[in-house]
Amino acid sequence: IDILEQNFINHAGRTAFVCMNVELSYEDLDRYSKQIAAYLQSLGLKKGDKVAVMMPNILQLPVAVLGVLRAGMTLVNVNPLYTTKELEHQLE
Repeated sequence: IDILEQNFINHAGRTAFVCMNVELSYEDLDRYSKQIAAYLQSLGLKKGDKVAVMMPNILQLPVAVLGVLRAGMTLVNVNPLYTTKELEHQLE
């Protein structure tokens, strides 16, 4: 997280990600991931809790991943192509 925090400062105005001609700056990534972290904490989740994230490779994915990590939680990356049985197994 410390490395990411430093990069948010050093590269604030630069583009971090591009998807379908939409750009996400380091500043945006910083702000949005802090909002996700705060939201997760407001739900009563605590440091070390597991949070499953199931989405394709779109701009929201790095925001969600960084939000989970910033909140001190454990990311469980779930493939959106899983069958019902595979998803059930993963979440158990």
